[in-house]
This record gives sequence, structure tokens and C-alpha cells, in this order.
Amino acid sequence: MCWAPGKVSFAGKFVSFADMHVSPKPLQQPHPPIWIGGASAAWQPTPLPLAELVERRAALRQACEALRREPIPTRMSFRVEFSTITGNAPPAGKERSTGHGTSAEVAADLLRYRVDRCRRLPDQFHGNRNVEQLIDSMECFMREVSRG
Repeated sequence: MCWAPGKVSFAGKFVSFADMHVSPKPLQQPHPPIWIGGASAAWQPTPLPLAELVERRAALRQACEALRREPIPTRMSFRVEFSTITGNAPPAGKERSTGHGTSAEVAADLLRYRVDRCRRLPDQFHGNRNVEQLIDSMECFMREVSRG
């Protein structure tokens, strides 16, 4: 609504405003993609094992069908954390999260997603404590993971 031409007004349960001008407007029309994330059945689940991710995507399609809505286009998110860079290991006794581990483990996880036709995966570099770690993670991904 705030991306509509001219001034906008809104009165809701938690916020209200009148004759507000929002600028600049997005270039993508009718609006930019809206991303929703989380880890419940109602949200984009991340990070989850592939089988659970596919199951959640199917549940989203079924919910759209029940409401007689077009299925929502989805992108599966893939969170990458190189434990060799961040120093964050899974807690003792816990299984390694998908996308978390060495570059070889992350590459294997990506291949599993690709096999199930989850091809549009934006990568999120997670667990970095500073810009240097983020850059190291991106370079590691380009050098050791994406070339496969």
C-alpha cells in the first residue's frame, strides 16, 4: 500500500497514519518480492533437512489450495556457515545443521538440494562475527563450493 502512487493512509490495530508520502518507490512493479522467514509450518522454514523443507513447501501449496489461492511462488533459502571460518561447531550431541560445516559438507548439502529440484537457492552467510569472516566465507564459497 505504501508503494502506491501519491500519499497513503492506513488505520490498523497497531499502527495508523494519514496522508503519508513514501519515497522512493520501488522500481519493481507491482512491488518487490516479499520474503517471509521462520521455522514453523506457517513460515519459510530454514535451516531444515531437505526432506522437511520439501514437506513444508508441499504444506504451503496445500494451504493455498484450501483457500482457493494461486500457490505462492517459493524460493528455498540455504543458510551457509563454514565452521572452519566462524569457529562455531554444533553443540555436543547435536547433529550438524544443513549448510553448516566444512566446505565439503556444505557442497554435499547443496547437491542434495539440487537433486530435489530446489534450484533457486539464495545463499545466506550465517554466523560471521565481523566483515572479515563474511568476506572469507564468501570467498570460500566461490572457491570451494560453487565451482561444483
